[in-house]
Amino acid sequence: MQVDLETPEWDPDDVEKSAEDILARNEFQPRPRSLLERFSEWLTEQLAELFSRFGGSGAPNLIAYTLMAVFAVVVLWLLWKLIRDRFIRLPEKAEKPEPTIEIEAPLSARELRSEVERFERDGNWKEAVRARYRLLVSELVERGTLEDIAGRTPGEYRRAMFRDHPENAESFAAVTDVFERIWYGDEPATSEDSALIRTASDRILGAVAA
Repeated sequence: MQVDLETPEWDPDDVEKSAEDILARNEFQPRPRSLLERFSEWLTEQLAELFSRFGGSGAPNLIAYTLMAVFAVVVLWLLWKLIRDRFIRLPEKAEKPEPTIEIEAPLSARELRSEVERFERDGNWKEAVRARYRLLVSELVERGTLEDIAGRTPGEYRRAMFRDHPENAESFAAVTDVFERIWYGDEPATSEDSALIRTASDRILGAVAA
């Protein structure tokens, strides 16, 4: 038995509207262009316009390529600078702390002098320079010339001498310079360096005692 099926009739306007509704869904929408894609398109348009102005052959063509290259480099540099400043946080450069010297060691002046003699006898001039500097600072603290402050640096002791005892500041600065150059600058020490500190120390302590 044969059944005749009716041919469905579709309204063209309804079909068109249904198709528009389907295509209007989010899944059928083009992917939004990123900032970089929009910038690349803009850059391409600018370069194309620049090339069209200087189109042709020979020297004008060479000028066009040169200008295009320079323009592209400048734009890329500006783009990188913008990205770096906004999205890339560079590590801050840590300030190098000023070295400190401990003067509160449980060593008496006699023990410090014994250390100086031992280091000089052994030819260990670097340790001898450090021991002589510690001995000078300790004796100045004991006599009230320098104030004993925990963690004070050689530079702070030097500034304190210039502020409070300018008559001995130059000699103390010379001693401090030798100590910092050898101990913190890791330069080789000699017997002359130890002798310089000894002479300057005697002069400073003699002036303080007077």
